[in-house]
Order: sequence, then C-alpha cells, then structure tokens
Amino acid sequence: MTVEGRISDSAQGKLQTELETEEQESKGAEGQGRALLHLHSSAPLHLRSSAEQAVVRGVMLVLALFALWAIWPKVMSSVWTNLGTIELSRAMVGRDTSGLESGRAYLERATQWDAGHGQTYRNLGRLTAFRGDLSTAIGSLTQATESQPKDVWAHLELGDAYWDLGRKEEAINSWERAVSVDPTVVERLEQEGPAGSGKFATYSEYNQILEMIAKAAVEAHPGRLYPYLVLGRLARDRGDYPEATRWFSLAAQVDRGSPDPPHELGSLAEGQGRYDLAEAYFRKAIELEPRQTSHYEALVRIYAKQQKFELAAEWYVRLLVLDPGHPNYHYGLAQACYELGRYADALAEYRQVLSLDPGNQAAQAQVVALERMLGEGSTK
Repeated sequence: MTVEGRISDSAQGKLQTELETEEQESKGAEGQGRALLHLHSSAPLHLRSSAEQAVVRGVMLVLALFALWAIWPKVMSSVWTNLGTIELSRAMVGRDTSGLESGRAYLERATQWDAGHGQTYRNLGRLTAFRGDLSTAIGSLTQATESQPKDVWAHLELGDAYWDLGRKEEAINSWERAVSVDPTVVERLEQEGPAGSGKFATYSEYNQILEMIAKAAVEAHPGRLYPYLVLGRLARDRGDYPEATRWFSLAAQVDRGSPDPPHELGSLAEGQGRYDLAEAYFRKAIELEPRQTSHYEALVRIYAKQQKFELAAEWYVRLLVLDPGHPNYHYGLAQACYELGRYADALAEYRQVLSLDPGNQAAQAQVVALERMLGEGSTK
C-alpha cells in the first residue's frame, strides 16, 4: 500500500470516529434537552393545576353563597310562616287565642321575606278571619289565590269570608273556582249540609248554591262522576224526575263501572212506582258491586212492596250471607217466611232476631204469637 493510501485510510478512520463522536454528543445533547424540556414543562403544569383548583374552589364558594342568598328569603319566610301557623292552630284547635297577635306578626314578617308565598297569605287570611276582621282576611286570601291559583282551600276560605260579609255573588264565584281546581269540593259541601256549614239560612238557599257549584264542577271536570249525582239528587228532591233521570243517566255514561248511577235510577223508578224498572236497575247495581248490602236492601224492599215474598226471602238469604249478624235481615226473612206460611222458619228467624237484639219488642210479640200458634198445632 502506498503512503497516500495509508494516509487516506487514516483520514477516513478519523473522520468516521469524529462522526460517531458527534452523533453520540448529539444524542446526549438531545437527551439533555428532553430532560430539560421535561423539567421545564412539568413544573408549570403542576403550578397551573394548583392555581386552577384554587379558582374552582373560589367559584364553587361564590356559587354556594349565591344559592344561599337566593333561597334565604324562602327559608326565613317558611320559619315565620310555621311560627304563625302554630299560633293559629292553638287558637282554632285548642281555643287558646293568647298568641293570635304574635301569630299575625309572624305571618306578616313572613310575607316581607317572600311576597309570593301563597300559604303564608292563606294562613294570614284565616287568622284575621278568625279574629273577625273579614275585610282584611279577604285581602290576604285574595293574594293567596293569586300566588297559588290551584290552592283550593284559599278559594274556599275566600268564598266563606265573602259570604259572611253578605257578598254572596263573590262567594259563589270563589267556590266555583275551588271546584274548578278540585271537584271533590262538591262532595264535601253536600255531605257537610247546610246545618254543618252554618252559612246558609235555608235549605232552599243551600240547594241553589250547591246546584250552581255542581254545575261549575261538571263544566270544569266533565269526566268526574260525583257532580252529576249531586245534580240528579237535587232535581229528585225538588220533584223534577225527568231532570233527575237526565243527570243520573249522564252519570252512568261518565262511569259505566260505578254502581251509584243505576242505584239512583232504581230509587227514582221506585219512587214513581215503576217497580220492574227499579228491579232491573238494582240488579245492575248488585252486578257491579256484589258485596254492597244497600243494593240488596233496595231490591228486597220493592219485592215486599209488590208482595213477592218468595223473591224477598231468597234475597234476604243472600243478604245474610253477606252479613249474618244483622238483626234487620233476620227480621225481614222472618216476615217473608210468615207471609209464605213457613211458620217454623219464621219463628226460628224471630228468635234469631232476639238473640242479636234482645230488646226488639216486635220480634218478641211475633215469637209469643207463633209459639202459641205452633203449640196449638195450627198450620196456615
């Protein structure tokens, strides 16, 4: 090999070594750079996470304070309302009126915290009405109905306050609004009756108002059964049988599964002496409600009126299956058996009456008479 060739090889080897050294240095520098970059980037990320957590905690605290600020008036209103309601209850139930003035102050304070709280105004109206201040009560109850239009008791009590002040038309309007919210108001008013409510001077006045309210309930809730029944009974009681039949028939269409319309139609037919029609209606009521004894009682009543004693006895036996300890059913069966000439059966039933009702003088007299008859060997 020539000198030039050796020099060339040496130069190439040196160059290769330098290249490898530079590559290693480059890789080392790259690694150091990456490490520095990691140190540089990770520390700020950690610091930013802490800062963000602090910001989140601050935001949550602000939101919590805002929420508390938003609900605080309602909380305070509820507290004062409850305190006032306690004093009202003590007065109305316990007849302790010593706290009424405090109760009024509590409720008025509640309205200052939350002017839209309908229950507060209702209780305030109730309290002032209880104290006899009806004009002020009307103002509070009006605010209650405006704040909570579906508060049926606010409408009812507003109607009561109007009525007690002699403002009858406004009272009826309030009661009609009450039934537009809850049609069961009609049922409560009918069951309460004029004497129970203490509002009405005569039965006639009571019936007229009940009819208006029931018609309002039918208009607002045409699918509810009870107002139709009320209107039918009112028409029947004043002797308007065609109108009563119309309302009871409408009731039957509204609720085909209810036994009440056929029972009412049966009673209406019975009152007119149409016993065959009454029998059909009462049997329909029994079909719909087979364990309700009042339907059976109506049926045996019309059989007795027609002197169909065989059928009467049959249905009295069915009644006794439902209620074997009822003395009136044993007495009715005894009478039917007597009319059929079944004296021994009649005597047994009259004795059963006395075992259940020892003071029943009619049964005692029948037992004495039948014992004398049967003791003599008499037959009919």
